Amino acid sequence: MPNARIRAVNAATESESLAPRTIINWNPTDNTGSVLFDCARFYRTQGTFDYFGAPEPDGGISVSLDDLLVRSVDVPTLGGPVNVPLPLLMGAIKVLFDQLYNEQRGG
Repeated sequence: MPNARIRAVNAATESESLAPRTIINWNPTDNTGSVLFDCARFYRTQGTFDYFGAPEPDGGISVSLDDLLVRSVDVPTLGGPVNVPLPLLMGAIKVLFDQLYNEQRGG
């Protein structure tokens, strides 16, 4: 299946849409909120990761946490893909916040 984020520009160049800014709006008291992927189109030499030039805005994708929490994603690893349910990712972010808060602001 082709990846819609990657497009051929010409024989030597392709563009790839990435999300250099991802914003999580999350109310941790009731787990409501949304994720905004602010997209930009980057240009590179065909078949490589040699990017060049300035990225161009490519719109955004917004999704509610309710819609995300019923999903899971296959994350590629050296041992093969690992299926990660999105509630597990939410739990990991909560634990990470707790650890970082205590490291940086703890007495």
